[in-house]
This record gives sequence, C-alpha cells and structure tokens, in this order.
Amino acid sequence: MTAHSDDRSYDVRSMDLPPLTGAKLRLAVALLDSPSRHLLMPRLLREAGVTWLRSQVFDETPTGAPLHPARGSGGEAPAETRDAKPAGEGFRFSTVHDYARAYREKTTSPDEVAERVYREIEAGNAASPPLNAVIAVNRDDLLRQAAASARRIREGKVLGIFDGVPVAVKDELDMVPYPTTAGTAFLGKHPADTDATVVARLRAAGALLVGKTNMHEIGLVSPQETRRRRVERNLPSGPPRGRAGRPSRGARGA
Repeated sequence: MTAHSDDRSYDVRSMDLPPLTGAKLRLAVALLDSPSRHLLMPRLLREAGVTWLRSQVFDETPTGAPLHPARGSGGEAPAETRDAKPAGEGFRFSTVHDYARAYREKTTSPDEVAERVYREIEAGNAASPPLNAVIAVNRDDLLRQAAASARRIREGKVLGIFDGVPVAVKDELDMVPYPTTAGTAFLGKHPADTDATVVARLRAAGALLVGKTNMHEIGLVSPQETRRRRVERNLPSGPPRGRAGRPSRGARGA
C-alpha cells in the first residue's frame, strides 16, 4: 500500500457551542428566526470560529489551470490545451459500458485491468513532479477483487454492469482496508472497519475498488496546503486511450 506521512502539527480545537436537542433546539431556531437574531448571531459566529475565519487573508487566487505543466512542455500549458474538452475521435475516458463490452468480448479481463491500473498509479506517483491523484492503493486487495470478478465473468455469474470496473474513492469516504484521512494528517489513524454506504453498494455490484484519491484538507484548504503537501498535479491532456480496460496514462485511476 502506498502511503506517506509527515510530522506537521495541527491547532485543533473543539467549537464552544452548546448541544441543542428537543425543546431547546426548537427555541433556538425560533430565536434565530426572530428579530433578536442580531443579538445572538455575533456570539455564535465568534464561538464557532467563523468570525476568525472571515478575518483571515489568504494570499492566493483560485487555481483554474494545472499548477504544473505537462512533462516536457517547458512552460505553462497553452490556454487551448487547458480548456480543451474531449470531442470527436480524440481522447476520451473509458466508460462503464466499454469495460463491460470488453469483458463480454474477452478482449481483456479484470485481472489485466487491475494490474494496468496499479502500474499506472505507481508510475504517475513516481514521476517528477508526481501526479498524486491516487494517494493510497493496496495491490493485494485490488488483485483479490479482480480475481473474484474474473471468476464470476468466466462462470457467467456477473453481478451487473459495474462488475470488474475500476473505481477510486475520495479520501473522505470509509473504505476497507484504508484509513479515512479527509485530506489531513490527524484523522485516519486506523483503517476503516466498514465501508461507507456508497462504497458498500459499489463493492456489492462487483466494482474494483482501486484505492483512495487525493482531496483538499477536509474539503476546505487549497491544494498547496493539503496534508503532507502532496499536491495533485492534473495533466492538461492525455494521449489516445488503448483498447477498453487499458487506460492510457492520461486516464489513470479510471
């Protein structure tokens, strides 16, 4: 399993807000809907840290293009490349139906797909700069899933359209056997012992659960400040894909 760590510390504090249920909650809602909310809101916002957050100045602008150019470009990707969308006979990602058709026609298998996806993830994360799109992948777990899917396909016991299709899960959802860090270094100290509902349904449908994908810290912080400073670097484009089930380098991670 690929994983990284650092020794950064966090100033984590609990919000000083009273727990409200039942009649107290209904009263609080009524007060906040009344003219007296102007007396209550400043204190609530201050104790919840919202006032402090609003006072902060962040010396950065939203990132609308890849932070790093494609390898070998020698500079920032041109605007037409950054904003281009797949069209016509050019590059497009493999779809769920592409995988299902390839398995049905025996042009590839879940085993081959799993191996290729794993190699592409490792290659992307070992590149300079690293891609960091998928931050944790367990090869043994992935190959076990693929072997089970391939066996079902051979025996004519396919679970459905998702059987054998690789799916990566964002690092804010629980998925066995990975920890859930939500993009931080203080959460996810232990692997999840149960799947989130959407993950459980994908697993029950036979999807190949590849690993965990990168995300902003708790979904709030900019990519420059994500946990372990592992910035995700999106390539602006990719080469034409191979046959179904064999994603190109631009389509890694499925």
